[in-house]
Amino acid sequence: MSGIENLLAESALIRAPLGLLLGAVAGSVAATLLIRWPDRRRALTGRSRCDTCGRPLRAAEIVPIVSFFALGARCRSCRAPVEPRHIVFETAAAALGMLALVAQPGWTGVAGALLGWWLLLVAGLDFDKRWLPHRLTLPLVPLGLLVALAGIGPPLPDRAIAAAAGAALWLAAWLYRRIRKRAFLYPGVAELVAGIGAWLGWKAGGGALAAAALLGLIFFLIGRTRRKHGNPAGGVAIGALLALAAWPAWLVAAGF
Repeated sequence: MSGIENLLAESALIRAPLGLLLGAVAGSVAATLLIRWPDRRRALTGRSRCDTCGRPLRAAEIVPIVSFFALGARCRSCRAPVEPRHIVFETAAAALGMLALVAQPGWTGVAGALLGWWLLLVAGLDFDKRWLPHRLTLPLVPLGLLVALAGIGPPLPDRAIAAAAGAALWLAAWLYRRIRKRAFLYPGVAELVAGIGAWLGWKAGGGALAAAALLGLIFFLIGRTRRKHGNPAGGVAIGALLALAAWPAWLVAAGF
C-alpha cells in the first residue's frame, strides 16, 4: 500500500483528526462557492478576499476555523464581520470528514466524506436560493457509479436501478411540465435523486427518500402553522432535505 493508503488504514484515533483537517479545508471551499456562485458577477476562483472591503487575504487569515476565532470573526483591515457561513460550513464539513473516516477506513471513508461535503454544498445552495445547479447535481451520478466500479459500497446494479429511478422522475417531471404548463418539481431535484441513488443504491437511497419526505412533511406543517399566524414561509427546500437525509443514510449503511 502507498503512504496515503497506510494512513487511511490506521486506527480511528489517527483517521479522526485527519478527517477533521480535510473536512475543514473542504468546508472552506464549499463556503466560498456558496457565497460566490449565486452572484454571477463574482469569479468562483481566484484569491480569497474580504467580502466587504475586497482586500486580498493573507495565508494566515484563511486557515479554516482557526482564523475565524483568531481574528475575532472580523476583517483585519475594515473590521467588518466575517460572513458566518464560513465557520458554519468549515465546522460542519470537519465533522462530516471525521465521522466518515471513523465509520470506514481506507478509500470507502474518503468516498463517504466526499459525498458528505458535496451534499453540504447542495443543501446550502438550496436553503439559501432554492437553487440546484446542474453542474453540482448531475456529476453525482457518474461519480457514484465510478465509486461502485472501484468496489466501494453497494454493487453497481443496485446503484444503476436507483439512478434509473431518478431518471424516471426527471422524465415524469418533464412530461408534466410539457402537458400541464407548470412544474411540480423545481430544476435539479430529479437529478439529485438520481445522484443519491447512484451513491447509495436502491435500499439506502429509498430510506433517504422516505426520511426526506418525513422531514418535508414536518417543514410543511411548521410553515402552515406560521402562515396561520401571519408569518411568511417560503416553499420547502426539497433538495436540501434530500441532501440532509442522504448522508446519514450512507453513515448507517457504512455501519457507524
